[in-house]
Amino acid sequence: DAQGNLIHSYIYQSSYRDRITDINTTRDGNNLMCGYTATPWNNDIFLFKFDTALNAIWYVRENNSSTHINRAHAICELPNGSIVIAGGSSSHESNEYISDMLMYKFDSIGNPIGGVLYGQTGIYEMAYDLWADPESKKLYASGEVNDQFNQLGLTIVADSEMTMIDI
Repeated sequence: DAQGNLIHSYIYQSSYRDRITDINTTRDGNNLMCGYTATPWNNDIFLFKFDTALNAIWYVRENNSSTHINRAHAICELPNGSIVIAGGSSSHESNEYISDMLMYKFDSIGNPIGGVLYGQTGIYEMAYDLWADPESKKLYASGEVNDQFNQLGLTIVADSEMTMIDI
């Protein structure tokens, strides 16, 4: 509240290391939260939708591969009510730690629609923030690109179907 007193709290915990990485308000006044669960063999992304009193409306835990480490760092709602997360996905089958930027789309009640990886071979790419522009209907994901020589900022622009756009 205005005096700094805690109004609500919610603790999510599984039997592994859970990281809540982003929370965002939806158009209907509820809240979306995303993160990932680190297990010994892979990471699963998760999403929650909460009402304003932090009562869970729905929960989704998604892992599209048993050979990939998936991380969700940012979440946003699109104007049509669908939800997109951004983060990264890396394979633990190789000795190199290479990651591609991941965007994953869900419908308004958390059913997975599909994911897209953006990246170059042999380079680490990870998204940490995501914004949907309601006027242009474009998604902007920002993060990092890191090869063995440079660490640079990265911005990906995509349409609402997560197809990359060159600008």
